[in-house]
Amino acid sequence: MNHLPSASLVPTSLAGLALFGLMAACSPPAPPVGTGGAVGSGGVTGSVGVVGSGGAIASGGAVGSGGAVGTGGEASTGGATGSGGAVGSGGQVGGDCSSLPVCDDFEAVAAGMPPDPGTWTTELDWSGQGSATLVAVSSEDANSPGQSVKISGNNTAPWNFQYAAPGETFYARAYFKTGDPMTSGNILIGVGLASGHGDEIRLRNFGGKINLNSASSGDGLAPDPQGCTTCVDVPIDTWFCAEMFYDGTTDTARIWIDGTLAAEVVNNVGWHSGGSFPATADRIWFGTLAPNGNAPTVFVDDVAIGPTQIGCQ
Repeated sequence: MNHLPSASLVPTSLAGLALFGLMAACSPPAPPVGTGGAVGSGGVTGSVGVVGSGGAIASGGAVGSGGAVGTGGEASTGGATGSGGAVGSGGQVGGDCSSLPVCDDFEAVAAGMPPDPGTWTTELDWSGQGSATLVAVSSEDANSPGQSVKISGNNTAPWNFQYAAPGETFYARAYFKTGDPMTSGNILIGVGLASGHGDEIRLRNFGGKINLNSASSGDGLAPDPQGCTTCVDVPIDTWFCAEMFYDGTTDTARIWIDGTLAAEVVNNVGWHSGGSFPATADRIWFGTLAPNGNAPTVFVDDVAIGPTQIGCQ
């Protein structure tokens, strides 16, 4: 398994700074750190006095507005660590994913071969008898640096690569590039049971919009796609980042697209027209499944899975 290079990816730690200056008995001298000093406006000691404006931690720096956790707590509509990512607006999102259970940029496998079998299991169709070239590492296109996994367009059958036993609570991050899905309801991520595709929570396109889809005890969607004015469009023919939070202990799931919360179900509430969480999950898969046919070709890159939100580069 190959590791992504160190980048600004995830979960968050913040450090504070404290600086003190000495004041003369009469008129105060010039501050020890003038304009351009160690901590800028928005820093620990403000924009005037001991610490000058424009310093090392200016507004929008490592401790940006919004702080360590953005608006909205773990169970709020803002997502597990606040709306838009692991840190509040202006804060740092990112980090090295090499310590996570999965961190794969698909550079270590030769083009034309399936993803690393030490990490992934490849599913080629409902019966597992499809051609191995349908899910293979490719140098045709990549998010970074030079290879990705190409899942060739298909009719209905699920063609994907899977990671077993991701756990009952986890975050997953992947970059996708897909053609026009039209209204096929193409599915890019599935979390559930290996016993069948009827027990899953899915990231699904529905009419060009991002939705969560439950295939257990119905076929629920969240949010309601009918007349939805806040639904996030599926990016077409461009790389985009999809993040998923899954918690089978509280029946809660969320999807972010390029840092924007696109769909969520909390405590199994939020489904439109039925649906329920699977009883447990023993796999997560990335690929394509089109229940109504006409799935486009999909490229997948820079996949990471871990216990905390990973964030986009």
